[in-house]
Amino acid sequence: MAREAITGYNARWDLNDHCGYLRLWRSTGGNFQHRIDNPAEFSAIIDLLRNEKPVLFDTSDWSIHIGREPVGEGE
Repeated sequence: MAREAITGYNARWDLNDHCGYLRLWRSTGGNFQHRIDNPAEFSAIIDLLRNEKPVLFDTSDWSIHIGREPVGEGE
């Protein structure tokens, strides 16, 4: 398991193909790009990227993780 901090992102929704494209910029340099076909999944990921910090990307299973938060934060 190799988790890398995400320092930025680019996102776009293709109106013709009905899919999203997401590019995650790594703290170690470079980026990962991924196509997302599910609009709800695309929206949920964008929400995490906009509102959470830190955001980590696991290169072994292509999963996104957010940092530890207290229980009952009240958001």
